[in-house]
Amino acid sequence: MKTTMKKLALITFVALFFFAGNVMATETEKNALIHESIETELEIEDWMINESVWERNQMEAVEFTQEFEATLELEAWMFDDGFWESKLVPEVHEEELVVECWMISENLWNR
Repeated sequence: MKTTMKKLALITFVALFFFAGNVMATETEKNALIHESIETELEIEDWMINESVWERNQMEAVEFTQEFEATLELEAWMFDDGFWESKLVPEVHEEELVVECWMISENLWNR
C-alpha cells in the first residue's frame, strides 16, 4: 500500500512537471522586440577620436606621487595598566537570575 502511494505521488508529480514545462509563452517575443526598437544608434563624437584628449589623460596617469602612511608606533598610554583600569569603561553589574511564577506554572506549560 505504501509503495503504491509513493508511485502514484511520483507519477502525479512527473505529470504536473511536464504540463508546466509545455506552457505556451507567446507574448514574450513581442515585448522583447518593442525594447529593441527603442535603442538609438551609437554616434562617434569628436572628443572620442581627438588624440590630444587621450594623450593628456595618459600623462596625468603617469604623473602620480606615492603617498606613504605613517608607521604605527606604540605609545606610553597603550601599555599603561593604570590607564586601562581607570573608569573609562563603566562597570556593568548584572542582576541575578530569578525564577518567576510564570516559569513554573503547570497551567501555562500544559496547554
